[in-house]
Amino acid sequence: MDDLVRAGFPKLLTPNVNVIPYLTIKVSIDGTEMSEVFTISQKALTPKNLSAINIDRNRGYIGPTGNDYNYNRYYNLALWTYNVFGPNGLFYTPNNFSVSNADWGAANTSSITASTNHVNANHVNGISVTTAARINNWRDSGEGILVINDDYHGSNTATTGGFATGKLYNLLSWSYATRSGSPRINTGASHTKVYKYIFVNGPFGPVDASSITDWSYDDERLAIGGYPPSAVPIVTDGAGNAHILIDPQNRVVFNGELQFFNSARYQIPGTGPVTEYQKFLANYIAFIHNVAMYGSHFTDHFRDETDTNPPFDYKP
Repeated sequence: MDDLVRAGFPKLLTPNVNVIPYLTIKVSIDGTEMSEVFTISQKALTPKNLSAINIDRNRGYIGPTGNDYNYNRYYNLALWTYNVFGPNGLFYTPNNFSVSNADWGAANTSSITASTNHVNANHVNGISVTTAARINNWRDSGEGILVINDDYHGSNTATTGGFATGKLYNLLSWSYATRSGSPRINTGASHTKVYKYIFVNGPFGPVDASSITDWSYDDERLAIGGYPPSAVPIVTDGAGNAHILIDPQNRVVFNGELQFFNSARYQIPGTGPVTEYQKFLANYIAFIHNVAMYGSHFTDHFRDETDTNPPFDYKP
């Protein structure tokens, strides 16, 4: 009977990028002088090119133009600051950020291709049931990140708009909450790896959460009251409902008030972030880019059962 020798490798996680792990095995046959040496290698982990698409060109649209009606202006501008995020930037990406434009509607989700790894959904109440299903199926079957840039509007309530049966929020098993009180950093999540990535050990350095107190908004904030246990609310209202939510396991980032990042406090200079507001935004975007580039090879760091420690970010 033949004997079978098995060899395996653990899953590669960032920052183990562009390296080829290998294993050398020497097999000898007892009672003979016969032996053979085998070298087995694992496929290297490499970053995917950033490839984003807009679903609905509305207030949360991202792109190098159109900033006059883009409510999250400085979040959008930071995506295109290549000295900070790019092949030669402070935070490495294999290509400069790129985005395809899709006006909302069921037909336009066909523009989501196998190479798409960042879907930007905004004005979610305008997304049809069919479009919501296609977006969620893409998220559920792949490794990309769904970024929801939204805000409160009359139809985003518990029973209509984005929370209606079959709509995107409903498919994510999220529930609407009536906003209560002023926004604040949720320091109650400081024990989580997600919080620590944004405020403690992110690629742009630690952020003093207590200094992030000036929020730009017009009281049209969208609040999420129910979400999976894997989701971490980073910014909450007075009742603990989420205004900014990060769910690494399901690869979703949610911002319920576009104007949070519409203040010049968040304008990141080409030389890199300096202030606490700028570093907060930069670490937030770095998380989004890492999920787009590496999928679960990055997000597995944030599973409760893992014992991985930073740094999580690849630097060439």
